[in-house]
Amino acid sequence: MLKLMSLIDRRSDLSLDAFSEHWRTVHRELALRLVAPGIMRGYVQNHRRATALEGLEPAGDGCPELWVDSVDAVAQLGACREYLEGAHLDEPNFMASNARLMISRPAVLVHTLGRSEATAVTKLLLFFELPPADPAEPWASLASFEHPLLLPDARPLRLEREIAIHDLPSGLPAPAFDVIESSWWPDLDTLERAWKHRNKEPLIPGVGIKRVAGMLAWELPVLWPPIDAALQGGAHRNDPSS
Repeated sequence: MLKLMSLIDRRSDLSLDAFSEHWRTVHRELALRLVAPGIMRGYVQNHRRATALEGLEPAGDGCPELWVDSVDAVAQLGACREYLEGAHLDEPNFMASNARLMISRPAVLVHTLGRSEATAVTKLLLFFELPPADPAEPWASLASFEHPLLLPDARPLRLEREIAIHDLPSGLPAPAFDVIESSWWPDLDTLERAWKHRNKEPLIPGVGIKRVAGMLAWELPVLWPPIDAALQGGAHRNDPSS
């Protein structure tokens, strides 16, 4: 299973609260129409918190995570009637038009907490652009490095890293990022203490950073993908209120 992640910004005339309210209510219901045709297998919304980490370039106002079966499903998403007549028409009502996309192969590296239990703690999303490199080496190390890339001495409760797929079929946009890293922490104070001792570069030979941006986020799970609950330690629940 693959994941489609994107960074979105709110419309310039909307407050962060108004943007989040529309996204988690009106747009949520329209996005769920993509389940019936079998295109979307899971959906989590990451809403930016007003708090920011010192020295971290802001990434955007939100980050949706969509689980899909294949790259072909991403192509189908942009052309299907359920999207074109629903979520697509609603996007200008709350979003700017500069969404940045990445299709990835996700890796779960630390899972002290199950995926569903992790929604109750503090989440950090980091978006990395890396200098050009042979995709087989040293980037392959990114999928198995079991520490946050900039915080090698810290121990989050959960750590996931998405590695961009660059060899996409024609017609799909090139990835806006090379790596997206999600980490979950007991609370904001714990994360802020770890962040003060961050590195400027990952401690992986041959891997550098061209640019990094991020956001503190609160998660809204809309639909857990079946494989996520089965393999990653969380209770399977499609209703985030349960």
